[in-house]
Amino acid sequence: MSKRKETLMFVYNAETGLYNKLIDFAHKSLKPSTYSCSLCQLTYGHFSAKPEWTQFLGTLGLDVKFLYKDELKDSDYEYPIVLLEDDKGIASVLIDNERLQAIETLEELIKEVKLQLS
Repeated sequence: MSKRKETLMFVYNAETGLYNKLIDFAHKSLKPSTYSCSLCQLTYGHFSAKPEWTQFLGTLGLDVKFLYKDELKDSDYEYPIVLLEDDKGIASVLIDNERLQAIETLEELIKEVKLQLS
């Protein structure tokens, strides 16, 4: 019997495209308290993923995907959200939007991901 393959999916409350990325960058920089993607705020600096986040993800032993909300078709999720997808394509909610909104630091997010995966 083969081992089940899982993928951790982080879905941002942002949309694809250069224009959207520029708007998000400006919004995060100028008015971070009103920015709508708590996952982005926790895991990214101004230009790239925080090094401790990247390092943590490398220790999980899972495939990891990062998606924008417009890349997840036909879903009724509230974003941001963290999903777990298996080899059959069935995604289950690992950390919902409400929980992500309550997390205030990257360290708390890392603890929550560990807890939910255990």
